[in-house]
Amino acid sequence: MVLRGGPFAALVTLVIVVTGAALLAQSQGQGLREIGFFNPLPYERITIAHVRLTFLEGEAYNGTLIITNAAGKPVPYQLNCSYYPSGYYRSCTVTFPVSLPALNYTRYLILYRSAPPAA
Repeated sequence: MVLRGGPFAALVTLVIVVTGAALLAQSQGQGLREIGFFNPLPYERITIAHVRLTFLEGEAYNGTLIITNAAGKPVPYQLNCSYYPSGYYRSCTVTFPVSLPALNYTRYLILYRSAPPAA
């Protein structure tokens, strides 16, 4: 994961947590990755995160990825992915803006499905 945004970008820490909710979601054809960012600086920062994800074959269907902030609102993102022959994601680098409160942390959720959404 790479953060861009000035000389103190390296001071932001990343914690990836997979919770019990993620295991429940996967059993229902959905996947969840929770990413936490910590800002040790005494002022708010807005920066760009680059996160690399890898998936098992059949885990994340092409076009089903969504990123939400801590409030559950969708966040704009860009993808650079490689695919399995079946069309599922193999690995992706996800680029998205991150808003970090002063002396605090925030989390983002990356959601995906193992099948196309029902029409």
